[in-house]
Amino acid sequence: MEDKREFLETKDRQARELALTVIASFGTGHVGGSMSIMDALAVLFYDAMAETGNVRPGSVVLGTDSHTCMGGALGAFATGIGSAEILGVLATGQTWLKVPETIRVLWQEALPAGVMAKDISLKTIGMIGHAGATYKAVEYAGETIRALSMDERMAITNMAVEMGAKVGLMPVDETTKAYLAARGITNYPVDASDADAVFCAEHRFDASALAPQVACPHGVDQVTEAKTVREPIHQAYLGSPLTVAASAVTGRITDPRTLL
Repeated sequence: MEDKREFLETKDRQARELALTVIASFGTGHVGGSMSIMDALAVLFYDAMAETGNVRPGSVVLGTDSHTCMGGALGAFATGIGSAEILGVLATGQTWLKVPETIRVLWQEALPAGVMAKDISLKTIGMIGHAGATYKAVEYAGETIRALSMDERMAITNMAVEMGAKVGLMPVDETTKAYLAARGITNYPVDASDADAVFCAEHRFDASALAPQVACPHGVDQVTEAKTVREPIHQAYLGSPLTVAASAVTGRITDPRTLL
């Protein structure tokens, strides 16, 4: 066991040294914005990249996590690629990407109480399918999307990959600008689809008719309304605000062995 631990620690140290060497070859101490190399090595998460101002409208953002597509909420072409590919990007500053076709997803009306951005995402995935958007861009639009906070928008674009999408995109508006301004970012391009843009598919949804959704085993696109599920739950992870979660489960847990 000690030999295995030592082996893994050695490999981890070598990987970090290689990453530092490759990044340093660019002649800069920063990955972008105010994030240092060591900060980048410490976090390397798509959410931290956005929160530190390293995801900007009009930029191309690549990461080794498939949920890098979350950055599309900020108007960036953000997508996940393989570890070998990212090493090539770090070494050369280049990669190969095909321009994807675009599926437009239009959400209108206001969300009912207790229905969240995650429900929008699951409903969309259930409609398009787990591979229905393979190597396509999914563009979210409509008054429902415009009313969402940046955190809610990121919760939606984060899951674009669950449809096979290369990227999930949202238009840059005043909410986006305020989020970026709070991070000292004011200079960036603002792009939007042309009025006569052609989409390979378009889906329309009425948010006022949306109920809480759940993805059932064994596929992310096996989506149904939560109230229709009758299977007993043995363990659940509460990802929502605890006050919301508490109101949803109070008085409904009949088995004391259920873990939350």
